[in-house]
Amino acid sequence: RLLAHVGWLITILDAVVMGVFGAIGATKALSLGVGVVGALVVGVLGAIGGGMLRDVVLNLPVSFLHVGTLYAVAAGAGVGVVIGLLALGVPTPVAAIVGVVVTTLTRVASVVFGWTFPERPSVGRSGS
Repeated sequence: RLLAHVGWLITILDAVVMGVFGAIGATKALSLGVGVVGALVVGVLGAIGGGMLRDVVLNLPVSFLHVGTLYAVAAGAGVGVVIGLLALGVPTPVAAIVGVVVTTLTRVASVVFGWTFPERPSVGRSGS
């Protein structure tokens, strides 16, 4: 019952942690010479991995698999910003902080404003 009253706080903290793990994953991958695309994949997987683990442990539906949510998009936006800023020569701590802010704002805004991807209508099979 207590968690129902602090749902907004959990959403914000989840978004911040998602951004932190995304920035850590991307910067670590880049430091190991993985390349931009690999760093993007590692960063996004790191960002959504913590939420997946939380959902599995709490026996909840996995957040980023909900149809239409912008969970992974928020992670990708933040990680993309980190990688882009690093490519422009911005210091790693600054790039990481900006990436966390982008991830957090994207995720929180998607929840507050109800932003989702449109669902594709199901296509029925015609009998042959």
